[in-house]
Amino acid sequence: MEATSVAYQWQYDKADLKYCPRCGAPFTLEDVDIPGQPQLVCHACKFVFYLDPKLVVMAIVTFGPRVLLLKRAKEPGKGKWALLAGFVERGEDPFAALKREAQEETGLEIKIEKVFKVNSFPDAGMVQLIFEATALNRQIVTNAESYEGRFFSWEELPWAEMAFEATRQTLHEFIMEKRNGAGLILESSGGRG
Repeated sequence: MEATSVAYQWQYDKADLKYCPRCGAPFTLEDVDIPGQPQLVCHACKFVFYLDPKLVVMAIVTFGPRVLLLKRAKEPGKGKWALLAGFVERGEDPFAALKREAQEETGLEIKIEKVFKVNSFPDAGMVQLIFEATALNRQIVTNAESYEGRFFSWEELPWAEMAFEATRQTLHEFIMEKRNGAGLILESSGGRG
């Protein structure tokens, strides 16, 4: 049997959830503690389901004077470039999640240097925790989530082909921080590797 690629949706609203995951009884939307902020309530088993935002870990992964981008094989942004990223599973440490994502999506081992920034997208129910990391090896082996992975020099970044505006903005901020701190190494136009 052939595997097919399906574009699954992970975004949803409280009103989309109809039944309690504990007992299967119908949910009602009610103000529990704060007026005007209804929660999903199951009266059968006395369960309140709080819809938490999804936590995404991302990384600006460098190898010398180059930065890793992945050409996405799935929507959103299929065929465009993005930073290494993935969802944190419930109960998973964000640092461990990022290392897992790096291994799964690229085959790379990484050293996490620091948290670079946090992006919040309330309408999408998502928080991005963006790290600065260093690749410990350069051999990229992508999985089904990416067509290709490549280390770009800062001068050759494919700005017009970025999958997300947040990726462009994050990379711009990273470049400015490194330039201001004299930590960004720019290659000569002849340096490829």
